[in-house]
Amino acid sequence: MQSSNNANGSNTEYCEKQYPNTFQLTPNWKLSVFAVLFLPLFISLGFWQLNRADEKQEFLDAFNHQQQLPAMSLGEYVAIKEPQPYRQLTLQGKYDQQRYWLLENQVQQGRQGYRVIVPLSAVDGEAYKTVLVDLMWVMAPPRREQLPQVTIPKTARISGYLKQPGDNPLLTYLPETDSWPQRVVELDIDAMADQLGVEVLPGVLHQQQGVAPVNTTPEKHQGYAWQWFAMAIALAMATLIANTNITSLLRKHSNNASTHVNSL
Repeated sequence: MQSSNNANGSNTEYCEKQYPNTFQLTPNWKLSVFAVLFLPLFISLGFWQLNRADEKQEFLDAFNHQQQLPAMSLGEYVAIKEPQPYRQLTLQGKYDQQRYWLLENQVQQGRQGYRVIVPLSAVDGEAYKTVLVDLMWVMAPPRREQLPQVTIPKTARISGYLKQPGDNPLLTYLPETDSWPQRVVELDIDAMADQLGVEVLPGVLHQQQGVAPVNTTPEKHQGYAWQWFAMAIALAMATLIANTNITSLLRKHSNNASTHVNSL
């Protein structure tokens, strides 16, 4: 009996050493340094994605509002003398069939191609303006030195909205040659107007009515945000487990509970 008691006492002491009753720190410096560096980053990226979602939603609300307004003629647009981004315009005039741009690296349905940007000399009564029109997408030839064959209509009556080209700091508007058509990787409204020698309306006219020009929806940004937050939570939990004896306390609590159940 005494030996049994001694054995029980030894087991108790062993358990207490293995699974102490009090919360203790067990520093893991490598993981702690990693957490200090990356935990704030993950959280900030999550909030940044939420801010992007709010910005996209505000943009979509403004875009949808403009799209619901009646389309304006060129004369009405010019008379306002203020930019009306994403407001529907109805224009008629003549295309410049010789001078146009091929904006490369434009993928559509998994195929590489170009957006064809053509100047339109729009006329509405006494109002006369040149408008850069995103006319169409064309598939790129197999060899890059080849340019696609494009048929530009002579006249047109079109509707669309003006949109400013994206500003990518890694890309520069720089035509490869002085001959037309000109292949470019980026659009620059001012530089294109200088090449034409005329004043143009601010932006490029897109003919996709009702289609919001966004690559990522607010819902996707929110999804990305929660992914960053989930990574932050996982890192915080891993850091807590690696730097404390919390798992030992939980294991001891589980063992005590099992012993209590077995004794019943």
